[in-house]
Amino acid sequence: MSFWNLIYTILISPIELLFEVIFNFSNSIINNPVFSIIILSLVVNFLVLPLYIRADAIQEEERRTEEKLDKWVKHIRKTFKGDERFMMLQMYYNLNDYKPTYVLKSSLPLLLQVPFFIAAYNYLSHLSLLKGFSYGPISDFGAPDAMITIMGIPVNVLPVLMTLINIISGIIYTKDSSIKVKIQLYGMALIFLAFLYKSPAGLVFYWTLNNIFSLLKNLFYKLKNPGKTLKVISSITGLLMCGYTLSIDISLRLKVLLLLMAAMLQIPIIYLFLPKYKKKIADKGKDTLIYILCVTIITLLIGVLIPSSVIASSTSEFINIVALNNPLDYMIHCMSLSVGFFIVWLSIFYALATSEKKRVFSVCLWIVNLVFIVDYMFFGTNLGVLSNTLKYDVKPSHTLSEYAINSCVIMLVVIGGYLIWRFLPKAVAVVLISSGLVISGMSIHNIVTVSKEYETTVYKASAAREDPIITLSKKGQNVIVIMMDRMIGRFIPFMMEEDPELYSQFDGFTYYANTISFGPKTNAGSPGVYGGYEYIPEKMNERDTELLADKHDEALKVMPVVFDEAGMDVTVFDPTYAGYGVVPDLSIYDDHPNIKKYITMGNASIMEKGSDRTSIERTLNRNFFCYGVFKVAPLILQSTLYDDGNYNSTQEWVDDTKKDEIDMSGQSTIWLSQSHGITEHFMEAYSVLDKMPDITRINDDDKGCFLMMSNDTTHEPVMLKEPEYIPANDVDNREYDETHFIKYDKDGNVINLDDKTCTHEINLEKVKHYQINMCAIKKLGELFVYMRNNDVYDNTKIIIVSDHSTNTKIDDKYNIYGKDENGEDKIYDCEQFTCTLMVKDYNSKGFTQNYDFMTNADVPTLAFKDIIKDPVNPFTGNKIDNTYKYENDGANVIFMTHFHTTENNGYKFRPEAWFFVHDNVHNKSNWKYLGYY
Repeated sequence: MSFWNLIYTILISPIELLFEVIFNFSNSIINNPVFSIIILSLVVNFLVLPLYIRADAIQEEERRTEEKLDKWVKHIRKTFKGDERFMMLQMYYNLNDYKPTYVLKSSLPLLLQVPFFIAAYNYLSHLSLLKGFSYGPISDFGAPDAMITIMGIPVNVLPVLMTLINIISGIIYTKDSSIKVKIQLYGMALIFLAFLYKSPAGLVFYWTLNNIFSLLKNLFYKLKNPGKTLKVISSITGLLMCGYTLSIDISLRLKVLLLLMAAMLQIPIIYLFLPKYKKKIADKGKDTLIYILCVTIITLLIGVLIPSSVIASSTSEFINIVALNNPLDYMIHCMSLSVGFFIVWLSIFYALATSEKKRVFSVCLWIVNLVFIVDYMFFGTNLGVLSNTLKYDVKPSHTLSEYAINSCVIMLVVIGGYLIWRFLPKAVAVVLISSGLVISGMSIHNIVTVSKEYETTVYKASAAREDPIITLSKKGQNVIVIMMDRMIGRFIPFMMEEDPELYSQFDGFTYYANTISFGPKTNAGSPGVYGGYEYIPEKMNERDTELLADKHDEALKVMPVVFDEAGMDVTVFDPTYAGYGVVPDLSIYDDHPNIKKYITMGNASIMEKGSDRTSIERTLNRNFFCYGVFKVAPLILQSTLYDDGNYNSTQEWVDDTKKDEIDMSGQSTIWLSQSHGITEHFMEAYSVLDKMPDITRINDDDKGCFLMMSNDTTHEPVMLKEPEYIPANDVDNREYDETHFIKYDKDGNVINLDDKTCTHEINLEKVKHYQINMCAIKKLGELFVYMRNNDVYDNTKIIIVSDHSTNTKIDDKYNIYGKDENGEDKIYDCEQFTCTLMVKDYNSKGFTQNYDFMTNADVPTLAFKDIIKDPVNPFTGNKIDNTYKYENDGANVIFMTHFHTTENNGYKFRPEAWFFVHDNVHNKSNWKYLGYY
């Protein structure tokens, strides 16, 4: 981060982010950008009103002091010269307790406006929601208003109106001021006119509203008792807000939140009628010390501890293996933004406050600190899996009891915090200093962890700079094993019927519709895929003197090593969790130099647009701070702050010169058929499937070839453009979805992606998962067409398999009863075990469905069939076959909840719920709970 970027982040970005959150929250309720701008102007002006009132008072005080001293200053300047004049002026200023630098106080209101103007200009000038939006006489709020035309020349009316209001406000404000002050104000009005004349109407409209507010403020000062009037206005606004909230159709949680905000607007008028009594002003030094400690702790908590904890939990996910960005840069940006919010801008409010208000500042911040720490430590701690775009796999939600408990705890913290501050004032500083030391210590630990992991990932990532190549033989026997992470086998019959061309592309394949995985997550479900039944969780636990990581790496080597030793040309792409890390450690194959290995995910030679990370980094820089605020906020605010993972973002960070590129900073969706942007992780995986024909080399050797690869296209749920099922910046599938939300297979079975009995969130997940699975199938179909056209299809065995599936929520037939770790009854959604298995053998024809009981650990046996006679595991000496499922008449599977390799990496898998399943895995009666062990 450059010096000027740092200054901008600290001074301007907090205001810009405030604008964005207020605008987005307003627009999500009223769905009208113009009225949202009005609300934005009102809220911002009311928030900074105390600041401007105090600044105006200081300016007025300075103006009166100047007028008082002006007579003798002029006399001294006229009478004396040189050093004598300087000494006399200094003596006169000292006698009157005045310094010449105090003249800057007169510019304080103007100086405060500058950062707000820059923030408004940068935000509203590029707000995509305003582009093309018309309201009233303005046809496009994203362009100059051009409301009238004179002799064919469009004239922008809003800037002229803004200037007139500015001048009227100046006339009222500078009624008794000097010519110098008047010229200054009128000159600024003309400068704003020239500067904003050709700006978008939305920006000028906002600044015009600000000038109207300034005019009303100047008139307000003329009232006999402006303080009481302001309290009455606040109360009336709260009542109107309450009435509006009760009249609109929104969620109960949001309605309660708005009603609470309306109630808070009644506090000033309640305060007006409270009995008045003289309060002892606290010691300034004590107030300031508490204030400094509070803002420092909040800055460390939100700006350092929370982002560093997220990054440290899975550092490699936040590293682009091509650009090799240091993920600590996100934390530095988040810390800078926190410094701007809490240390700079909050301190400006504090510095301009009276002694009594500084005391209020201190006690409020002390209580806020306690609330933030309690919320972060004890609430919302188990919200699910967080992606590297700071989005949870399932939208966080809370029950009414959780809201009630959190609210009660917060009230107790507020009361307790006040009592400590009131009766044990010395304890306040002790608690704050202790908290600061603990937060600092935890942050340092996280930073060290991230730094070490970054260095390791940089070493691993060298393979990502090599151009990957797939080699296939026209004459030899080829074997391809493609592990599609989380691919949902249940969708395949419906996808084939939606696009009948897939039947010809997948000619020769057998779809095994009754296949089970041994775990619902990758590190339990994938080892068996690669190594066979010796590496299913049950068997890995039996080898309890060896680390899970070592056994997992061993599984990844079984097929490549066996085929390599058989004389085949072996290639490996992205071996899953090699080295037990997200970024594969290809060094596990170093003992077998003939094995070619590559990291393709995010590889620059594959990713057409993967090297441009500006929008991604900009979004993460912003959202890490928003995520920190989300984590410390009361539960009733969290859903609003999270905003489906968009964190109230309204920007589309695509430069004008890059509009043809896909915005990979994340995806925002509009109901079930519209979206903008895409996620980087999806594009990294999709690009590999898209480019596979381009990186495939065909030879005429008799030497067979083996390819083992994993791909995450089916893992990252996003909305795609239909019916092509491809990524696009702006997706609008409404027309297609009208007739295609309901999917059919050839037997007449139905999947409804817009089930009215389900919540919007569940339907949206179904839509996205179906689309990414369809996308993967279509891309694989294109690869098979390429292979057929180059005469390497019939002599190639192809196995498509997934390590696990996911909850589609289409029905409840996979809800199996069991117990949790405490022995309490629990329902487990075992659909996550129903994985994909599709096999094309040599010279096979047609597309068939098979209902035999299969597991994904059958893959090595299927791969070696008819090529390797009596295959043996080169690491254990045991025979590789599928007798396990016959000897056991089924399979023992583990329902993993501790699935990350950073927390489940010992000698055995951590205790979880185990089930036995046999025969038809889609029948509830064939599942049996075994226990929690």
